[in-house]
Amino acid sequence: MLVLRTEAGKDNRLPQSLSRPLADLLQAARQRYGLELQALTDRSGVTAIRSVPDCQEAEEAFYFRFTWDEDAVYIANLQVPRRLRGRGMGRQCVQWLSGHAARCGVPWLKVETCPGAAGFWKRLGFVEQAPMEDF
Repeated sequence: MLVLRTEAGKDNRLPQSLSRPLADLLQAARQRYGLELQALTDRSGVTAIRSVPDCQEAEEAFYFRFTWDEDAVYIANLQVPRRLRGRGMGRQCVQWLSGHAARCGVPWLKVETCPGAAGFWKRLGFVEQAPMEDF
């Protein structure tokens, strides 16, 4: 697992609603990348942002899924369409999430990643989490 420390203050304030911050992110994606995205949050607190319309070809889809509690934001997926890779969209999404988490007092972002994507996360400042000792 890779982790990134946010600039969170000491008071944990989980967001009551992500609607305004998400609207800002969706608008930025539309303006900068010409990409229409939709955000959905389920009852368990998992938020997914995906391409609209839903792309049939996996390489051209955008998908960003995360959830959080008072200790960390857990990033489950981040996929940027092949045609937009290398243009800063993935970085922008992670920086947006990190900033929002910090404003809400959440100290960590965490992601499980495959070896091929570890470099992306490490360039954003994520580091290997020390393994927990067994009891």
